[in-house]
Parts: sequence; structure tokens; C-alpha cells
Amino acid sequence: MLIIPAIDILEKRLVRLTQGNYQQVTDYGLSPRETLRKYAEAGAQRIHIVFLGAAREGLRPLAEDPILLDLLEAKKECGVQVEVGGGIRTIDEIQRLLGWGVDYVILGTAAMLDAIKINEQRLKINYPKSPGDFIVEVDLPYSSLIQDIARAGLMEKVIIGLDYKKGAVAISGWELTVPPSPEEMARNFQELGFRQMVLTSIEQDGTLLGPDVAGTRQLARAVPEISLIAAGGIGGAEDIARLVQLNAPNLKGIIVGKAFYEGKIDLPKVISQYQ
Repeated sequence: MLIIPAIDILEKRLVRLTQGNYQQVTDYGLSPRETLRKYAEAGAQRIHIVFLGAAREGLRPLAEDPILLDLLEAKKECGVQVEVGGGIRTIDEIQRLLGWGVDYVILGTAAMLDAIKINEQRLKINYPKSPGDFIVEVDLPYSSLIQDIARAGLMEKVIIGLDYKKGAVAISGWELTVPPSPEEMARNFQELGFRQMVLTSIEQDGTLLGPDVAGTRQLARAVPEISLIAAGGIGGAEDIARLVQLNAPNLKGIIVGKAFYEGKIDLPKVISQYQ
């Protein structure tokens, strides 16, 4: 089980939100680069990095490039992997980030909306084979990010970020929700050929009150072919244990943020115990 510490960036600061609310921001006054180094020294193998402003606005400003490049320089020195999300909307941006040294790119809003359109188009023409075959074989009448990813051979480099609250999928920095259900959406991505996904329970995120164990179990059962990473609500080592005790074979990682910053988890200890 990977224990994946988080670095969330908003307006060039390392912060945490509570339940995805941009009005409830905690600024820890920490250096993102030094935080990454501390995570690596504690034994972390992968770091979760999200640009929150970009996730909400749909575009990461060029002013944030130096922050990311600094983190990638530290990442290279420390020998860890990074997964990066927030405002990634085009194949050009994906290829640029991978070229800079990002190991995995996290797609949320753009992938959700595109997957819905792809499914509608597939049903419209009554395509008989799988969604994965559809995006490879059929030229869509619009620009499709998922089709671009598949045709570029980059599916294994993409992690789908499925964020949910009150039984609905959330997009645009968690400020809007769309159908279908989280389980149906997850199955759609499995059928499209994606094999990694971060599940974030927004109602738990940043609360330190414990993860959505039942929701994680349900989603793990829905997509047995996808490696899942659970996020949201971790407040102590006992919460990590609760997720581990699910014994879900496709639950491969747990993201933790605020609990580390507030001294509620001994990072080296939980990494040595579970990783």
C-alpha cells in the first residue's frame, strides 16, 4: 500500500481546503520544495501535487510553472515519483508535463466531461464494441482529450481523479456536480481502458474525521481492473488501518495531507508499517 503525501498549491502557497471549500483555506506557511524533501526523507515513494486554483478555473497560470519546475527538480534529486493535477485540459499540456519529468498526470473535470460525451456518441451510432475500441477506431466529430490520450499511447501515464460528494461526481474544483453516479462513471473509465484512479470523498476531505470506508469499498468492487488511490478524511494512523483492512485487492494507495501538517500522523512510521 502506497502512503502518498499531498502538496496542494493555491496562489503559490501550500494549503489545505476543508471539504473542497475555497473559503476554508488553511495556509501552513511551508515551502513546497522543502515539504517534498521531508516526505522523501520519510520514505514516501510518490507525492500527490495539485494546483487548486487551476482545478477550479480550468487553467494553470504560467506564474505557477516555476513552482512546479522547482518541485520537479527536488523530485529528481530525491528519487521519488510525482502525480500532478489541476487544470490539465489538453494533450499538449499532458505531453509538456511528462516531458518535464512528471510521472503521472491527474485528469478530473476534462476527463469527466469528455467521457460523458464519448458515451453519448457511442450510443448515438449504436457502436457494437467496447468503449476502449470505440475511441481507437472511430473518428469523433469533435476534439476528444481521451481519444488523444489513447492514440498517443499515454493511458498508463494518466490517473483519473474521481471526486464525489452526496453520491454525485464533482467537477470544476468540486464546485459543480454531474451525472452519472460515481460507480457508473468509474466503470465507464475502466471500459475506456484507464487503469489508475484517485477517489476523493469531498465531504471527508480536510476534516480529519476519517475516510469514506463504505464508499471506497463500493467503488473498489465496481472497478476491479483499476488500481485505486483513496483520499479524504485521514486523521490518524487508525484511519489508514481501516482502509487497509478492507482487503480490497485493487486499493493500492492512500493520500494523506492535513494529518501530516498538523502532527497527527508519524509519516516514517506509517510508511514503514504499510508500504
